[in-house]
Amino acid sequence: MERILLATNYPNLHELSLYDIDVEKAISLFNDDIAFTHVNKNQISSLVIDISKDKNYISRQDITNTIFTNIFTMFTNLQYLNFSPTLIWHQRLSFDMVSPNVLSSNLLELHVSVIYFTDLLYLLNECFNQLRILYVNVHRIIGRSPTIHSEEKLPNLRCFSLYSDMRVHFYDELIVPLLNRMLNLEELDLHLRVDRYKGFINGND
Repeated sequence: MERILLATNYPNLHELSLYDIDVEKAISLFNDDIAFTHVNKNQISSLVIDISKDKNYISRQDITNTIFTNIFTMFTNLQYLNFSPTLIWHQRLSFDMVSPNVLSSNLLELHVSVIYFTDLLYLLNECFNQLRILYVNVHRIIGRSPTIHSEEKLPNLRCFSLYSDMRVHFYDELIVPLLNRMLNLEELDLHLRVDRYKGFINGND
């Protein structure tokens, strides 16, 4: 990968897609910008990164989180990020109840997998205030901490897709309040296994 990136100058490169790269290579690429010497990093607006699962690799959230954070440090004008396009478990993010050290007012579209519903709230509440399109896979949708509870509206969000293959027991308490914050939503996809006895949203079938 480094040989390709260092082979010549790429003055017109705007999009970068890295598929099936091993985790050590990903750490190297995004911890040290030497590989991107011939790339105008401020010009990169679209990035796809797919980390392959090595049979000897044990998933560590700090590594995954560091790669995710360093991406925004390196590519400051990023508008589109697909982090884990195959929705594989070992590329899920989790912030362990600590707000992620990520901030971008340029990102417009994000595809990501997280472990907990609180991780999704962290991303929406504190990281990407201009986000318009969000596709997110949440492994576990469980009760949230009141410390990150937010009623702040999300007027910029136009498209929201939420997927979870685990049963959801807190639909009214978690999902409905989140949707109510999305004032200008135009597209909504919910792929959930919901355990509840009332109507779908706000008591309406």
